[in-house]
Amino acid sequence: MQALLLAVLFSRAAIDDAVRLVMRTQHVAGLSIGIAHERKVLYERGFGWSELGPRSLAQAQTIYRIGSLTKTFTAAAVLDLTRDRKLSLHDPVSEYVASFPWPHGITVEDLLTHQSGVPSYSDNEQLDRHREYTPQQLVDAVASQPVAFDPEKFWSYSNTNYVLLGMIVERVSGMPYQTYLQSAVLDPMNLRNTRYGDRQGQARGYARDTLNSPVISSSTSFGYAAAGMTSNVPDLLTWLASASEPYYGFFQSHMYGDRVFYASGSVNGFSSFALIEPQTRDAIVILTNADKLDLIPLAKSVFAVLEHVCCTP
Repeated sequence: MQALLLAVLFSRAAIDDAVRLVMRTQHVAGLSIGIAHERKVLYERGFGWSELGPRSLAQAQTIYRIGSLTKTFTAAAVLDLTRDRKLSLHDPVSEYVASFPWPHGITVEDLLTHQSGVPSYSDNEQLDRHREYTPQQLVDAVASQPVAFDPEKFWSYSNTNYVLLGMIVERVSGMPYQTYLQSAVLDPMNLRNTRYGDRQGQARGYARDTLNSPVISSSTSFGYAAAGMTSNVPDLLTWLASASEPYYGFFQSHMYGDRVFYASGSVNGFSSFALIEPQTRDAIVILTNADKLDLIPLAKSVFAVLEHVCCTP
């Protein structure tokens, strides 16, 4: 392990250079990044500013909105309920959601895997992202639209899937979504800097083309169980260390020949990315207060460095 840490130290400059290149060319205000191998943290650092005026440095511990990384936590809450035998992944969604407007053959697992065909409320341009909504109102916004396909026939990403899962968590647990999430998922893992909703002192969001003006963030309720959480790098590295199959809320892909699972998020003023390689438990977390930033190229650069360091004798 000591040799590995030494190798990472010598590779730190390569990671730093890759981050600074992205920040300079993509006009990023602040970025925090963390790397782990075999569940051991190798590298954590913040770059730039969590807030531009008054200026506040971004650190590894800086808290950001994490957007759709929220889905991985919502999936964990659902699985916790299945372990308690309070629901089954094969149960129809209509059993838990009153007036479910789509085919009753759609199951809880169809929502988890984005194989329901249910339209995404976030595509509805008539919704104001800054307004407060109930979960039912988000579902109602697309209730008149048909499913895109029969369940399990195809795959299509839909934020409505995870809003419905949040509603199921509330129905089955008898608690508000955020209360059950806190008690069943976050507290047992001591994730003190992760929560549903905003918190004082977190980074401010910025659009990359107007860095002098902060973005007005979307309401927490607009993201709800699909995209309503905040966290930081250390907490998310701890979270990834606990992740296991099935990786609901993550996407499967390959990076330099290795099978990886990743999740990305984008909400007004923030972009996020998390990756895990299940064999080596290599993990990468990147959080920024930059709007609509594709973090996959940076993650690939960092993963290449990590693979070289950890696989070199």
